[in-house]
Amino acid sequence: GIALVCDVSHAVIRTDNVLVYARTQRGCFVGGQWNQNNLKETLTGSYVLTRYNNKRYRIDDLDFTKNPHSTFPRLDKGATAARDVSFLEYYRTSYPSATISDERQWLIVSRQRLRGGEDRFVHLIPELCYMTGISDAMRDDRAIMQDLAQHTRLAPSARLARCMTLPQRLAQAPQALEQFRAHNISITEMPTSVEGLLLPAETLTFGQGKRVNVDRAKADWTMAFRNNQLFVTQPLNNWVLIASTRDSASANAFMGSLRKVAPPLGIQISPPRIIQLNSDPDDAYVSAIQQAAPDHPQLIFVVLPQNKKERYSKIKVECYCKHGIPSQCVLSRNMQRKSGVDSVVTKLAVQMNCKLGGAAWSCQSPLAGQTHVMIVGIDVCHDRGSKSIAAFCATMNPQFTRYFSKIVIQQQGQEPVEGLQSALHEAILKYRTINGVAPTSIIIYRDGVGEGQLNIITEFEIPQLTMAIRGIEGYNPGLMVIVVKKRIHTRLFLGEHLDRLQNPLPGSVADRGITHMGWYDFFLISQATNQGTVSPTHYHVVFDNTRFPPQQVQQLTFKLCHMYFNWSGTISVPSVCQYAHKCAFLNSQNIHRDVHASMQDSLYYL
Repeated sequence: GIALVCDVSHAVIRTDNVLVYARTQRGCFVGGQWNQNNLKETLTGSYVLTRYNNKRYRIDDLDFTKNPHSTFPRLDKGATAARDVSFLEYYRTSYPSATISDERQWLIVSRQRLRGGEDRFVHLIPELCYMTGISDAMRDDRAIMQDLAQHTRLAPSARLARCMTLPQRLAQAPQALEQFRAHNISITEMPTSVEGLLLPAETLTFGQGKRVNVDRAKADWTMAFRNNQLFVTQPLNNWVLIASTRDSASANAFMGSLRKVAPPLGIQISPPRIIQLNSDPDDAYVSAIQQAAPDHPQLIFVVLPQNKKERYSKIKVECYCKHGIPSQCVLSRNMQRKSGVDSVVTKLAVQMNCKLGGAAWSCQSPLAGQTHVMIVGIDVCHDRGSKSIAAFCATMNPQFTRYFSKIVIQQQGQEPVEGLQSALHEAILKYRTINGVAPTSIIIYRDGVGEGQLNIITEFEIPQLTMAIRGIEGYNPGLMVIVVKKRIHTRLFLGEHLDRLQNPLPGSVADRGITHMGWYDFFLISQATNQGTVSPTHYHVVFDNTRFPPQQVQQLTFKLCHMYFNWSGTISVPSVCQYAHKCAFLNSQNIHRDVHASMQDSLYYL
């Protein structure tokens, strides 16, 4: 039948309007003039609220050719033709309380998608738009964050109680009741009860064959991770450290900590060649990389004085696209902490090892009788103002520790992935070269697709995948395609008494009662939370000729949530999805082009 899904939503509305906020941001308002590039970089992608009509908009662009005196066509009530009206006049007549004091300010552009796929562009006055979300200053204020957590991170019983107020209010609303009676609909005030399944807890394998049982309640193995060698380590004998003179103390602190944390992890690291910069313009770092590249270093490590996107992008393009050298960047301030430096350096050491082809830990596949199964993650990142990047990330060994990654550059805003046929074809051949046999089954997790876009998968992407398989003579593996949806409103609670509910344990599955009729789908909780209510992830199998039992697919999905090497705990999606997201995000935000072929065989985007 029909189910009503409701959840609690929060929005942080700040007191500073966009114009005031922009003037306080570094490099945006200098000498009484607006720096348009810095301003766009600062504001684009932010969400604002217009208090005069309580609507929320996304900042997609800024228009410096218009101001409140600019006009737009408006069709007045009862009129047959539109007339030009200025923004000043429009707000003065429509919203008298909305006061505009700066009549020379630029305008905000927000893109709204209309039914039928058409776009409408709305112009807004910065002075009348208020910033939403948590600012960096708020994030650094512990008291504010604790206060916010009390309101937003609701415990299971409190969250459900808040949700149950909706059907209670509807039951008391005459207009709602009239509509319900007209359509023969009734809404119960009680949540749906379903029986769940608890998957087995995971056992991870570290270096020297050491096996560690994961604490189910915590879904975290940080201590075991620090007390065991990594599953696969790569010696780092030829590498370069680049830092400016003023960051030499940070570089020395990093080297001292690295010498302490590397041996327990089983990583053999020799002293680096150090290139010290007398000044720190962006081109100085690029020149240092060019100076180091002829010696073919295994990795280039860069200490950065500030978090500047343009500089970071230049470093990544120089290393990954022009020279095919893995790189690792770290902010100087992270090496100057009074405490916790060893934890930061441990994470850096693991990332460096993975970029060289190493692996932190491994798990055993639950697919009985199937040794060579290739797992693929696909995701798309959309960057406003540039082309969209699709990432394809595939496992290259039975332990799910070795990866092949490929990107597809697409038109801006394009969600359907082109180039899947060639990407999968290349991945299959690569797997066969490494293992001596092609994968007998291929399981693909497609992230980032909503229910309204499922036709993208069935009509556009799956045909590409099947063509890639048919393009290899005599090859007929099983294929499964699973759509991953993590931005959902469904919440799962454990318990029989509504006032004593708990979060379900990691590994909890709901595959009946709340799933879609006629679909092969399930909900999985893979992570634990210390505060608030845990969120499940929805998995929808849209294509399957593998004949794997559903419980094995659920177990595999849960195991893969343990295989993200950037975090010593479970994550909300399978590792291949997170790797694909990281790959797409880095290439979309910083690189914007194909990387060197040698980079495709490493987790260079960690």
